[in-house]
Amino acid sequence: MTTVAITTLGCKVNQFESEGLMASIEEKGYILVPFGEKADITIVNTCTVTHRADFQSRQLIRRAYRANPDSLIIVTGCYAQMEAERIGEIEGVKYIFGNPEKDRLPELLPRLQENELPKFQVTDIQKETLLRDIALYSFHCHTRAFLKIQDGCDSQCSYCIVPRARGPSRSLDPEKVLNHLRALKERGYKEVVLTGIHIGAYGRDLNPPFSLEKLLERTESEETPDRIRLSSIEPLDFSPGLISLLSQSPRVCPHLHIPIQSGDDEILQRMNRHYNRSFLSNLLLDLHHRIRDVSIGADVIVGFPGESEEKFQTTSQLIESLPVSYLHVFPYSRRKGTPASQFSHQVDEADIKTRAQALREIGQRKRQAFYRKFLNQEMGVLIEDRRDKETGRWKGFSRNYLPILLMDDLSPQDVPRWINREWPAVVTAVREDAVEGRITERCRESCGMSLLSVSENQPSSGEVTGKREMDEERLASLRELEGRLGYPFKDIGWLDQALTHKSFAYQVYPQQGELSAKVSNEVLEFLGDAVLSLAVSHLLLQRFPDAQEGTLSKKRSHLVKQSSLAFFSAQLQLEHCLLLGKGELLNGGKKKSSILANAYEAVVGAVYRDSGFEQAMEMVRHHLGAYLVSETAPPLAIDYKSLLQERTQRNHGVSPKYRVLKESGPDHDKRFQASVIIGEEVRGTGWGRNKKSAEQEAAKNALESSNPEELFHAGLNQGGVSKEYPKGAEEDG
Repeated sequence: MTTVAITTLGCKVNQFESEGLMASIEEKGYILVPFGEKADITIVNTCTVTHRADFQSRQLIRRAYRANPDSLIIVTGCYAQMEAERIGEIEGVKYIFGNPEKDRLPELLPRLQENELPKFQVTDIQKETLLRDIALYSFHCHTRAFLKIQDGCDSQCSYCIVPRARGPSRSLDPEKVLNHLRALKERGYKEVVLTGIHIGAYGRDLNPPFSLEKLLERTESEETPDRIRLSSIEPLDFSPGLISLLSQSPRVCPHLHIPIQSGDDEILQRMNRHYNRSFLSNLLLDLHHRIRDVSIGADVIVGFPGESEEKFQTTSQLIESLPVSYLHVFPYSRRKGTPASQFSHQVDEADIKTRAQALREIGQRKRQAFYRKFLNQEMGVLIEDRRDKETGRWKGFSRNYLPILLMDDLSPQDVPRWINREWPAVVTAVREDAVEGRITERCRESCGMSLLSVSENQPSSGEVTGKREMDEERLASLRELEGRLGYPFKDIGWLDQALTHKSFAYQVYPQQGELSAKVSNEVLEFLGDAVLSLAVSHLLLQRFPDAQEGTLSKKRSHLVKQSSLAFFSAQLQLEHCLLLGKGELLNGGKKKSSILANAYEAVVGAVYRDSGFEQAMEMVRHHLGAYLVSETAPPLAIDYKSLLQERTQRNHGVSPKYRVLKESGPDHDKRFQASVIIGEEVRGTGWGRNKKSAEQEAAKNALESSNPEELFHAGLNQGGVSKEYPKGAEEDG
């Protein structure tokens, strides 16, 4: 199967569009892999909001080429829209897609792989009049859902390149927005972030016009998710009606992000921002007084052309006086093609850096003051599907966007009931960039899970040894498996770890390689592979002491190959106890022979760790005994080509020849037809996912069309077991 890696820079709109690409690509049968791993196709979704973003985009493209020089590298996004020719000069880039063409990428991949299209797929985005609807109901990288309701911008801020990269403002029909929200609620999402380039302008381009205020009113009366969060809204887009709705809504989160950009009237005028400091002050104070517990974030640009030290101080003083909860500070970036790039009185970079740091310090003080307001208060926290990278704690966000690190832990089996739910937590402490909290006592008593209190310096569950506390259901299922294995564990934790796939461990401990490795079955799998090979070699030598080395090696290879181990795993029903991450579950991981085979190896490794080699070998003997009964017992996966070779050499003194007759299907699902020729006669044909499997099928058909008595002597009817997998499984590769 063809593998695809996607990486993204930039805003929530870009992230949403990349998620849409991922979903569409998976629907078409491609396999997604993490960026940086070996991939047949690599898509880089770029950003161009600043010079720094351009630089990062180029870095990411070059990194993609270094990691996968043979990959088909496709660059898209805002930087591709603006600088297609420059990107085309970067080594390794095969195709450049503009923003209007981005959505067509999945359907065009087969043609791109065949080199059937021009390198540059970039059209004039200013001619775009409609917003393409992306039906996206699952997200690889987020617990919260995102919904793009608007794209483009009609403002002409003198510093901004985005209108040229994104085109005119375009809105999604309100009925489509509501349909998507209903669908996301049905799929279990508790929060949806409405996003766009300029969402305050939502609906102005529709006929008849339909405002953001009206859209939010509709969400109140429809079956939509419990939380609706807005991405950034321009100061001039807060109408009296919208403010009134926000102050009363039980559904729209009290969290607003406002790009104020400056607090000096002259700088605002040069920026082409059509308001002044007095308007900003009145607006933010009004929002603060009318919306309970509201969090107000602000974007500020420092070092804009003409910003003297006095004007900078004017901005700083305004921000100090306002109820701002946090700041995003942007050093001015001179963008080619914008009016501001030609302005006089450009500010020295050293001064820009100093001013940015000063504003960030103000922002940090504001953040801490806002957090302290909620000490010892109860907040609803929506738990994310992965732990915090730095602390290893479970993390979530309140409705007003407080990042809350939970000082509670639980067993991995309870994780599905824990994540993507809103839990009541009391804020107990303030950290630099988050608060700490604990689930309330009344909830701890009624939630039906064993929540463990974690002190600040105490490691999270599983952090030290990889062993974890198990709930009764998990323990019971592992005890049942012990019976099927024919081996009672001294420490059942080894079996639990053997059946904890790395994808699940990574989900519980993201970006913590050592920790996830201790929790997962990777080490046991590595150990089990060696133990299994040695045990099978020992058993074969016991059974066939006079056999030649080549014969023993061939038998061992058949017994420990992936398809055979997947077969053993299916017999033992290991998949019922296998813990997989969300992505692997969605991709049918419990039916993949590679995962099933690795699980069997990990179980062998677990027995070895629990009791040593002799006991591990006894368990292997218990499972493989039927295939060691007699010297003529066939291997699990029959090598039909070898059998046909032996027979034709013995009966005719010739070797069979194979020929590929036909290839069909797209690259990601190609099928091959092969024939086998003995002498001058075609004796069999067969289909397969690759040339080798097609030739095996042709050999099998040639043998089956022959005399059954001859087949008996070839070892095909000796009571052996043919290759089987769990229902719906496919052999990898």
